[in-house]
Amino acid sequence: MKTPDVEPTSGAPDEQAREARGSEQWEQGLWPTWSQLWLRSLSMFEAAIFILAVLAFWYLVGRKWFMRGYARKSASERKADSGGQTLLARNLSLVNQHLDLLRAGSGRHYLDDKVRDCLREVAERARAVKVAPRPGEWLSQWETRNDIPDEYRQLVVHLRGLFSRRHQELVEAQRAADDRKHEEEAMRLIERHRDLVDKFLEIAERKVSTLDDYGEENWDALPREIDTCLSKIAKRQGIDLDRIRHITKASRFGHGVSDAATRVWWGDETFRRAHDHLNKTFRALHEAGKAGAQDEEPDGLAGVEFENYIAKILHSNGYDVRGTPVTGDQGADLIATKNGKKVVIQAKGYQGVVGNKAVQEVMAAVQFYGADEGWVVTNSTFTASAKALAQSGKIRLIDRGGLRNTKEL
Repeated sequence: MKTPDVEPTSGAPDEQAREARGSEQWEQGLWPTWSQLWLRSLSMFEAAIFILAVLAFWYLVGRKWFMRGYARKSASERKADSGGQTLLARNLSLVNQHLDLLRAGSGRHYLDDKVRDCLREVAERARAVKVAPRPGEWLSQWETRNDIPDEYRQLVVHLRGLFSRRHQELVEAQRAADDRKHEEEAMRLIERHRDLVDKFLEIAERKVSTLDDYGEENWDALPREIDTCLSKIAKRQGIDLDRIRHITKASRFGHGVSDAATRVWWGDETFRRAHDHLNKTFRALHEAGKAGAQDEEPDGLAGVEFENYIAKILHSNGYDVRGTPVTGDQGADLIATKNGKKVVIQAKGYQGVVGNKAVQEVMAAVQFYGADEGWVVTNSTFTASAKALAQSGKIRLIDRGGLRNTKEL
């Protein structure tokens, strides 16, 4: 019977036994490889450094390789997005031909129809007949189909943008051309009937400048005078006013115009421009006339025109001026107020001399209106008796010579 081996207790024999067994295990491949031994010998810090180095290498180098592969892989997926631009680039000359055929039309489906026609030719050129819109098919119907490649849908988006911008440019250019045309026609119309226009300016100035009881000018008269002037021009031109009124009722331009007389002309663009021109011209001349009233010559003025002339001068000298009723004025044509002083004025635009009657009337007006002063103003001269009466009644007389120095008023 074989007895079991008993390990020696001494140290030296033990080391020799282990070396012997190690050699046998090494020869038999039971020991770890050199790489395994190396990894086991790394400390925790060295392992962390190694991991960080691998991540850095991935971020700087490996990521680029991966993204290149991803780009190649997703190119087909992104083709739908860039496909429309690719189709557009390949068919740019064809698209430009269709853009050149655009007109400033305003139909509801005009642009969609033009985009559809261009799309059809692009698809037929690419021999994608099944993709092309069918005869009579609207673009909105084509977009609901399920057999349309994404690159063609993207092409439609690009085409819509191009066609819309070109159409807007054409509309704006057409609008500018129409504006120039109607403006030129309106100016020719006014110049052709300059005599009526000059008469209108004269009548409107007289009526608008007439002050009411509140001292305000009568601007309500202006639209009526413009309407009268244009009616006479239309009659000369042989234009049927009933036709213009009929157009106005059916036209959106007639809405929002407050004055009934003005609304008549909104059915004809040329007459509408002429109406605006007469309105602006009168207002500019009226304001210029008020500013230059002191330089205006009063010779030949009579009645309301002379009253308006005096009112303009008084306004320019800081007076608040109002008119009096046409009938029952009690001897005063104008009532002017400045610094709390009230003055009643009778304006006499005469060719001959002014006598006692005018002085007597203004003396009565001072009492009636409770005025502080009374004036008689004329573009002529006064009789000696009128001067004597005015002096006794403390009435101021201003003749043509006095009007030249308007600062004294």
